[in-house]
Amino acid sequence: MSVIDLRGLKLPVSQVITIDFETYYGDDYTLSKLTTEQYVRDPRFEVIGVGVRLDNGQSFWMEEVAFREWVRGVDFTRVGLLAHHAHFDGFILSEHYGVRPGFWFDTLSMARALLGVEVGGSLGKVMAHFGVGAKGHEVVLAKGKRRRDFDAVSWIQYGNYCLNDCRGTAAIFEKMASSFPVSEFYLVDFTVREFTEPTFIANVAKLQSALQDENARKTTLLDRSASDRETLMSNDKFALALVDLGVEPPLKWSEKQEKETFAFAKSDPGMQELLDHPRDEVRWLAEARVGVKSTINESRIGRFLAMGRQNKPVPVYLKYSGAHTHRWSGGDKVNFQNLPRGGVLRDSLLAPPGHKVIAIDSGQIEARGVAWLAEDSDLLADFANNVDVYSKFASEVYGRPVDRKKPEDKIAGFVGKVCVLGLGYGMGWRKFALYLLGGAMGGPPVRFTYADASAMGVSVAEFRMGETGGQNHGDVVASMVSRLSVEDLMTHCAVAKFIVDRYRRVRKNIPELWRRTEKLITAMTEEQTWGGTFGPGDGFTILRHAIKLPNGLVLRYPGLEKRDGGYTYISGHGKLRTKIYGGLLVENLVQSFCRVIVADQAVEIYNRTLLRPVTTTHDELVYVARGDEAEMALDTGLRIMKTPLWWCPNLPLNAEGGFGDSYGDAK
Repeated sequence: MSVIDLRGLKLPVSQVITIDFETYYGDDYTLSKLTTEQYVRDPRFEVIGVGVRLDNGQSFWMEEVAFREWVRGVDFTRVGLLAHHAHFDGFILSEHYGVRPGFWFDTLSMARALLGVEVGGSLGKVMAHFGVGAKGHEVVLAKGKRRRDFDAVSWIQYGNYCLNDCRGTAAIFEKMASSFPVSEFYLVDFTVREFTEPTFIANVAKLQSALQDENARKTTLLDRSASDRETLMSNDKFALALVDLGVEPPLKWSEKQEKETFAFAKSDPGMQELLDHPRDEVRWLAEARVGVKSTINESRIGRFLAMGRQNKPVPVYLKYSGAHTHRWSGGDKVNFQNLPRGGVLRDSLLAPPGHKVIAIDSGQIEARGVAWLAEDSDLLADFANNVDVYSKFASEVYGRPVDRKKPEDKIAGFVGKVCVLGLGYGMGWRKFALYLLGGAMGGPPVRFTYADASAMGVSVAEFRMGETGGQNHGDVVASMVSRLSVEDLMTHCAVAKFIVDRYRRVRKNIPELWRRTEKLITAMTEEQTWGGTFGPGDGFTILRHAIKLPNGLVLRYPGLEKRDGGYTYISGHGKLRTKIYGGLLVENLVQSFCRVIVADQAVEIYNRTLLRPVTTTHDELVYVARGDEAEMALDTGLRIMKTPLWWCPNLPLNAEGGFGDSYGDAK
């Protein structure tokens, strides 16, 4: 029997070959200081040797010249290549050897999904977890050594180390393959190819112009504020600059540090007050602080430029199952999951000549997912009938018909949208109030006034005297840091609480869902409840410190236990403990199964069109197709993304999309 048995997987390959590159690295030339793209495309790049393991167990350690000759004799169209961190080995193969296999397998991706923080993703840790031997350490001895620096004995020793890695990779793949959902193999393959077979072309001229504009903007901010970069970058010096202007630096309580700290983050209410200050010199200083402190645009534009200037496609590095909920996350120091809509970065990613970028977004899928999990039949019916649920709830709140498409209802409609999308996970009135003041969901800051309270029938006096969790509302509001006066903040919070309470009354199934999931957390710690099911169609299974999703992936809560009246679990690569409660578990579940829906739809789109995503952003799939096929591909994608999966047939889905010459033009 083969070392790796593919008979039960039904994947489009006839054999699997494990591969591992050993390459030159030194003090200033290493993956810890460079991105994978920079490292592989650098002139200093050199292959020391290549380990190859066939699926019958035969292994070979080859010189680079011999490997290049071997590659010419292999038909890779029906070969599945296996590696641990396939982004790295695959990018080398694509860039330097022109190899694009029939399929990619990646044990690092699989380990993230199946093992999580309990084990970690390194090859050595995964090998130890499955008891398939130990990873060597010879790579440390190879630092700074070119191929010419190895004698015959040391090169063979390095080869034995490499082939042991190949053996270990094949062994852990065989251990994990049977419990890995088949559809997820395709998603790993898609994710690897987004990086190893890049498609986007960078618009260098647009990026250069944007970088000049960014530098000019920061220079203007510095000149206008009469300050310098060192002062603006330092919390202490910025605080002193405020004092010199006669302004008390805003403070906030830091739970992590257990003390008051400066409230200088852009989203902090205290900083918002400085940005709205009536005195120009104070406002300019605050604007300069925010503008100069934020280097994300500058650094991202620089990275895109560096890739584009080589006249090579821009590789998209995403980590499969990089987030706790199995969503993808950013990697290689460029987060493609967080490219602002309408920004220069999306606009600078072009389709190749003769092609179009297609972007399809699953509309309101999380809000729909909450309604489905809560079995809220009224809300599900509204979604199914294409009712504008944002305007409908805003009408409930404001006590009058609201149509968010009308200019006069823009703010009311926006509030309705924030409520539908944001209150389903148990957000309380205090957080909701600050969320709106800070500009929820990237929208405009919203402040409720006495006129709003009067129109909604809200008594600010009654709110002030009320209590939540044993705390008097008046005292809570007085302790909140805000640019508003206490009285104005009291009115804003009174209306915010009214809206939160109205949401919970109107959508009563959703608070009930939070209460049920509180019990699920306990059930994950009690052996007698393991194996039980819940949710529509009993599609979810309770496991020890985990919940199995309908497609077979597992949402894990390692080390789950009750502490100080609440539950926590191990997160952050095993170094942190994170709180978990009913509303947050609902959020985790919804984001997880919505990710499964969109991901499985991507597999179905591939089955129908042979198009693989070139990137994804949470609930959005992005493709590149020939210009004459773009409209048909878009129509197919929209139809598939409006179709629920077999395990959620009564979940009404919707989607919207478009295509254009750039990623930015596609929506």
